[in-house]
Amino acid sequence: MFSKGILLSSLQFLKTIKTIPWSIQRFMRQKSYLHTTPDAVIKLLMPSGMILEYNGFYHLSTKGEGYLPDDTLFSFFKTDETKETIRSFLKETILHVKPQWATHLYKGRREWVGSLEDGLEKRELLELFQSLDLLEGSNDSILSWWDSLAQAFAPSSERNLEIGREGEKRSILYEEYRVGKKPYWEALESNFSGYDLLSVTDRGEDTPLRIECKASRNSYRFHVSRREWEKAVGFVEYLFHFWHLGRNELFVLPVPFLKGHIPIEQGKGVWENSLFSFTREELVPFLAPIPEESSVLN
Repeated sequence: MFSKGILLSSLQFLKTIKTIPWSIQRFMRQKSYLHTTPDAVIKLLMPSGMILEYNGFYHLSTKGEGYLPDDTLFSFFKTDETKETIRSFLKETILHVKPQWATHLYKGRREWVGSLEDGLEKRELLELFQSLDLLEGSNDSILSWWDSLAQAFAPSSERNLEIGREGEKRSILYEEYRVGKKPYWEALESNFSGYDLLSVTDRGEDTPLRIECKASRNSYRFHVSRREWEKAVGFVEYLFHFWHLGRNELFVLPVPFLKGHIPIEQGKGVWENSLFSFTREELVPFLAPIPEESSVLN
């Protein structure tokens, strides 16, 4: 149901019925419509409220009017403006059609691609996502696209994305300031790696440093999952970044410091998630020095 052909055909259908409502019976009797079938178009547009049925005709809804294409829309997704329109349209239809593959979107881009079964649907989806820069881009618009769908389809335990993303963004800026180059944003590709950023230990060095980012708006509390902790103790170079967003302060926490606060397993007790709750005074020794003029604080 989701391919470049189906999306473009559906958008053209919206444009057509704005001028002339289309007879439901006449439209559905057609064997094909542009790059797809009438049935595929209706199954995409009807659940998302883009079109209405009235007196035997398909009519454009107020919502659908907001996605009307201009004359440049069909030039192979060449401009940023048309790509943004199609991304927005795609997101809205995914939210309402709820395809089975959407339940894996929260896992990250690489994990989502890996969850797709080989076949025509996978090829069409990857072609569509690639043409809209959704598999490689990382600007705010694309990040927001992925995060909004992740929020919608993720299990409740995985939905605290907004604050976490803000911490990751700030840590990326800090690492770029600290070592002179941007770290690799692993969390954008997978939520199962046990760390968020892959940086280096120092400027001019190539020793990998894995960073798990935590953030809070107004407290010094954060959670560490068992997967994250096992990765932390498994690597020589691994740090936790904790951002107090309200004060715009970063605390760089080494593994040995947190180790003394990790739960102890006894008998049949096994921990999966640990809550750390500190005072600012306890974390001050790990406060990162960031010049006020740095872009990290702006």
